[in-house]
Amino acid sequence: MSHLPFEDRARFPNPFGKIVGDPLEDNVDVVDINREAFEACQRLIGDVRTHHASGALTLFGEAGAGKTHILGRVRRWLQTEPASLFVPVRMDTSARMLWRHLRRNLADALLRTDASGQRALDRLLGPKSAAIGEFPERDLSIVLGNLLEGRHVRDSSAWLRGQDLPETALTRMDLAQPGPEDDQEAISRNLIASLCSMIEPGVAVFCLDQWEALQSFAGDTDGLFTTGQAVSFLHDPPFRNVCIISCVQTGFVPRLENVLDEAIRQRLLSRRQAIDLIDWDKALRLIPARLDEFPALSQVRRGQPDPLWPLSEGPIRSIFTANAAPARRVISRCKDLFDLWRIGEAQADESLDHVLQARLDERMRPVEPADAEAAMRTGLPLVLTSLARKDGTFDFALRGGSQLVALCNQTNGTSLYARLRKLDEALKPESGANLLLLRDSRLPIGEKAGKTRQRLKSIEDKRGRLVSVSQEAVESLGALRRLLADARSGDLAYHGDPVPVTKVEQWIAGHLPSAIEALLSEIDIPDLLSARLTDLIAQRKIVSIEEAARETASSALEVESCARRDPGLFGILQGGTSVLFQIVETEPVPAE
Repeated sequence: MSHLPFEDRARFPNPFGKIVGDPLEDNVDVVDINREAFEACQRLIGDVRTHHASGALTLFGEAGAGKTHILGRVRRWLQTEPASLFVPVRMDTSARMLWRHLRRNLADALLRTDASGQRALDRLLGPKSAAIGEFPERDLSIVLGNLLEGRHVRDSSAWLRGQDLPETALTRMDLAQPGPEDDQEAISRNLIASLCSMIEPGVAVFCLDQWEALQSFAGDTDGLFTTGQAVSFLHDPPFRNVCIISCVQTGFVPRLENVLDEAIRQRLLSRRQAIDLIDWDKALRLIPARLDEFPALSQVRRGQPDPLWPLSEGPIRSIFTANAAPARRVISRCKDLFDLWRIGEAQADESLDHVLQARLDERMRPVEPADAEAAMRTGLPLVLTSLARKDGTFDFALRGGSQLVALCNQTNGTSLYARLRKLDEALKPESGANLLLLRDSRLPIGEKAGKTRQRLKSIEDKRGRLVSVSQEAVESLGALRRLLADARSGDLAYHGDPVPVTKVEQWIAGHLPSAIEALLSEIDIPDLLSARLTDLIAQRKIVSIEEAARETASSALEVESCARRDPGLFGILQGGTSVLFQIVETEPVPAE
């Protein structure tokens, strides 16, 4: 057996090929690994059931320790528990989209089917179908009734997820048209409250993974603070059946403690549990469990004296420090060793560039027009670090406010007109600012939308411009957002170790998908390095080229070349240490 020819070995798939888990997939699980963390989740859910009071738990550990894996174990356990709803939420969103993001994930959880093909919605609300019409939320009652009875399933599912529907679809289902002053975040928050109330006495288990992804840049605290407020909202009465399980890296806990106020910290962090690294004894359980996942390989392994066969102990044990290692690093080492056994040589070592491109391609997925705003709102700040968020009518600002950016991806004609009217009224010609209106190219404005076109013409007369964003650009922005979210949370690995966020940002700057480059060219925005240097110089006023290179994740030569390309923005002082300084326009001194 130990001398199987390579042609026979090659037929075995690599059981260590999946390194980063997904809580919705049935991955190999060894219950002895991080039993304490899983039992802490069980206790939280049990306490919420028993005491009819919502609660929260934070799981923390090093990157690759298995936080997401524990969430998968919770999901599988909840399948055996009555009246339970598992709501996985990757926190790759922004402060201004948080409640809509939670609503979308809650709706997806309700509409997801189990192995028997039954939706959670049918299981939790089917027995209450006769009473659904009596709920005070008329539109929600109509939508749930449609879904339970199989009517208008596609449009009802879209409405439940928070997607904008055309007037014809709303009329067909007898739903209210959106109002011009509707706050979609507040509407989503209230709908979540109603849905959680409807599934009582069942429990809703919100698993908030990748808190680190809430930060668009290193000092960003908006998303953390807003999410902390959301946790408090879901934790306190009138909620009685909500469990909130958060996953963060150990080093991120002090960040949360510094950002969040005392009341939120008490709710989020007073109940916490560590996710431990594994020791060699646990590795001896994990590795054989993976090897025996495939029956054909398990049969060949039967009777082997070494439980790790066809692997060997030495190369695996070498990655342990003080008898501890992240589970992901162990799996990554085993993946390489299995390939070595399977084909007789180690797989060619892929460059980090190649790995990042492959990971970006994996994260490309279709984005419906109704979800385009989320992709743009969270993705644009990643490729435009000089994009400043605005709290008013406009979404973003560039070049010190001289270039305003607004998203207008409403499908519903009433909502679109209301959005354009607000923008038109807020755009003041005397300010000298230009306005870019970004809209998904799959959402054309019809010829019959006369009032909407008049508003658009009025905006254009005030130096506004409508920019169509291609489907490819929208989906690329979403993929970049997910890639960087994985990097921030430590889930993006190279040889089993997390890839530093700065390396990913540097790679993104040099490997923008062609659709995004076309978008940046269309809206006439300077290259990313120029934008980063502008931000840095605005803060520091003067900085050495070497330090600017470190801060912008680029080379000194690239920084100097960029500064020389735009002498209107940057000045250079040559000397022992070359420095950049900010160009400041001054009023001419009148002649005497």
